[in-house]
Amino acid sequence: MTKVMQQRRTPRTEAWKWTLPAMAVLFCISRVVICRADAITDWDAKFHYNFWRPVTAIRNGDMDGNDVTQRDAGWTPLNATPMHPEYPSQAAIQCGAALAVLESVFGTGSVVAVTATDTADARLQRQFTTVAQMGEEQTLVRIWGGIHFRNTLEVSERMGRKISEHLISNYLTPVR
Repeated sequence: MTKVMQQRRTPRTEAWKWTLPAMAVLFCISRVVICRADAITDWDAKFHYNFWRPVTAIRNGDMDGNDVTQRDAGWTPLNATPMHPEYPSQAAIQCGAALAVLESVFGTGSVVAVTATDTADARLQRQFTTVAQMGEEQTLVRIWGGIHFRNTLEVSERMGRKISEHLISNYLTPVR
């Protein structure tokens, strides 16, 4: 367990009194885990499964083998649709990896409230009191934007968490 991971045993209110080097280590651990989780699973799986995105599924609903599904040829997503297959979600894998690291340090309970402010309109703000709330928001915006299915996001987040937990347990160990 790294020094940063050991530091999580302090009360949550003390977590924000960390030194700059300790926070830098946490940032580096998060980036390493996110990058490894993404590189390990995402791109190979996307082209292995070659799963259609919501825009394709909705516009071609009459061709999915389910007589109950109807097509909506004019449907458009709120967000621009990426030009690669839908499953798994790179963003959700990265989110799951980051959540696993942050929760291993800060726990799963309440943390100091974090406010995210829109860069284009400062009046648009979201407040989060747990790390999980941030992850849930990241999942929902991808569904609302019309670029992912919920199942893909849930499965992909679990992938990221599992990879992160494996890397933390097996590779992020103290230097002797």
